[in-house]
Amino acid sequence: MATRAVRVVTPNKALDRPGIRGNGGNRSRAGRSAPNREPGKAGDLVEFRRLASHEVELHRDLRLRALRDAQDSFGETFTDAAVRPISYWEELTRSVTEPGRDVMFLACEGKDVLGSAYGLLDRACSDSGRVGGMWVGRAWRRRGVGRALLQEVISWGRERRLRRLGLWAPAHNPAAIALYSRAGFRSTGDQRELATNPALSIIAMEVEL
Repeated sequence: MATRAVRVVTPNKALDRPGIRGNGGNRSRAGRSAPNREPGKAGDLVEFRRLASHEVELHRDLRLRALRDAQDSFGETFTDAAVRPISYWEELTRSVTEPGRDVMFLACEGKDVLGSAYGLLDRACSDSGRVGGMWVGRAWRRRGVGRALLQEVISWGRERRLRRLGLWAPAHNPAAIALYSRAGFRSTGDQRELATNPALSIIAMEVEL
């Protein structure tokens, strides 16, 4: 993956627990950390890479962390995912690391993983794809990490010569909707109940590539 640099605002890391540790892969870069710097003056070095085929445990840990952290944003619960056998995570990891299949992008500061997102092919429409599982740790939200992760998926979609990308956004999360809107996604008008909480709804959004 080609290297690129994007500055992200430095969070108050004392307010956030350590990120999940990964063990490397092909990376692109976003910003650089400096000691004793006021937030907003410069940016941390956040590197973006794809999940590697041997990182099954990391994949599981990240998904469980996201489900625990953002319970009303996903179509499955932490409880359900936590009891899935390791064979499930092995197959899921193969599906996002084997050539020609889906992909998972990680945002990392050193060995700490700060966020992740999936790029998913649409099995019903060969020229379309989806953004899935978008998640950023609490201390890194609204600092450019989510925007950069989304751009990784958009770039992947263009590399795959897809015509459009779609996603489901939580209607109760205006920050998420604003993030997708700034990237060019627009509501299709479709809306449905969130599977894990029928009191909430999700809206379909799409961008032309």
